[in-house]
Amino acid sequence: MWPRQRDSSALASVGGFGVGAAPTRSIPEPSELVLAVARVLHVNGQSTDETVAAAERLSSKLGLRATLIPRWEELELRARYETTSVVSVEAGSPTGVDMDRVASAMGAMDEIGAGRLAPTAATEKINAIAKAQPAPTWLFTLAAAAGAAALAVIFGVQHLAAVALIIISAAAGAVLRRTLRGTARILSYSHSARPCSPALLVRSRCAFT
Repeated sequence: MWPRQRDSSALASVGGFGVGAAPTRSIPEPSELVLAVARVLHVNGQSTDETVAAAERLSSKLGLRATLIPRWEELELRARYETTSVVSVEAGSPTGVDMDRVASAMGAMDEIGAGRLAPTAATEKINAIAKAQPAPTWLFTLAAAAGAAALAVIFGVQHLAAVALIIISAAAGAVLRRTLRGTARILSYSHSARPCSPALLVRSRCAFT
């Protein structure tokens, strides 16, 4: 399962834990996997509550007692096994939405928990998911516009002009989201600089909330 690794923070290695664990593992190995999964969820649009819950479920299956503390610019994982503990921090801002990555990461997490995916392979898979190319901008824009139109009809919008405005706003918001994606890391250093979409034309809603 997990290869032997010396804890760089001078924390002692602990005995095997988790289902099917090898007799020797150190906390940083599984905690880094948990943090990698949490980061993929966090930066690609999964809700904060779901990200925290997913990290805690995966930690439990790996034999850890862990708490994930999400912040706008980073994730902090506090993991503990018996008397040994470690705190890991990973940079990442939730400025994008890629639900394909979220779904793939959740699927990988389920496979890890079920024992169908070895930890080493899991790390490689999560890294690949994190680097997967997003859907084309035109497809993302079309989906946003179609979804907005459908919701408008569901919630009783009857005037064609209003539906058209909602579609245009959603499409513009999708394009803006993709345009700002490359600069979001710079903008995220200031909480007051969080980018918002043209949905403000209809309602004051932040595109990245």
